[in-house]
Amino acid sequence: MFKFIKFNEDVERRAEILGIDTIFYVGGIQRFSGVTTEQLKALMDENFLDPKDAQNSSYTAKEFYDFMLEHPGVTAHGYAVSEARQDYRVTIEGMEGSFKTKDDLIDFIYFCRDADSLDIDKVELYAYSWWD
Repeated sequence: MFKFIKFNEDVERRAEILGIDTIFYVGGIQRFSGVTTEQLKALMDENFLDPKDAQNSSYTAKEFYDFMLEHPGVTAHGYAVSEARQDYRVTIEGMEGSFKTKDDLIDFIYFCRDADSLDIDKVELYAYSWWD
């Protein structure tokens, strides 16, 4: 049997931090994107996001956060689970960003090399990663 963490249940505050609506899609999830390090820190500090949480074989939320701190402009995406579900939580599924240098893009590619999806635009210096 799974043991679930008791997260902060203030769904209005969680939605405010994530910049999402509190209306959930079929299945009880709400996707988000463009989440910054400041938002991730607030989610972790206010107990909406477990720093050790990982989407299957992805990095943990804290590892994504640490990478983003070193690479300004990179944002996270993922989903929030409705408070009506037993597994209420926030999960990070990946990152995306536009980079100023090819070295930063290479850092991203290396970091996300095991993602289930890794889209790269070498001309625009843009990349997107996603773990299933």
